[in-house]
Amino acid sequence: MAKRKRLNVVSLIGSRAQVEEQRATSAQHQDLSQMQQSGQSEEVRGGSQQSHEEQSQPSLGNINRKKVRGATLMSEIWEFPEGQRVIVKINNLFQPVGEESTCLCRFIGTMVRKAEFAPINYLNWHEMPNNRKEEMWSTIEVCFCSIIGL
Repeated sequence: MAKRKRLNVVSLIGSRAQVEEQRATSAQHQDLSQMQQSGQSEEVRGGSQQSHEEQSQPSLGNINRKKVRGATLMSEIWEFPEGQRVIVKINNLFQPVGEESTCLCRFIGTMVRKAEFAPINYLNWHEMPNNRKEEMWSTIEVCFCSIIGL
């Protein structure tokens, strides 16, 4: 199972210097986690080697289980404390890029599956009332902020 990467989160409560300090700290954490991951990958390579026959035989407990991905909940974003946002980098064409852009897309996917934002009685996006679209946009603005980074 892959480890989740830390999101670039900024707190909007406080001074500009505190925001810059948080960004520098999060960059240091990302560097440390990348160094740890590279060290773990070397350990995996140097670990015990099993023969091909041992690796290809399934265990008896997993024979009838179907592998499923599971639901995307994005609970870490929905449960953010007030005043914290995820920073999403935007390129010169105003397209989100990087790890946080994936988080933004998944968050929007969870939001449109909720009945209070996008009920199923509207079959077309053009039929959706503008007040519901504005409510979704304001929810996105509460959780995310953008920076032109590239």
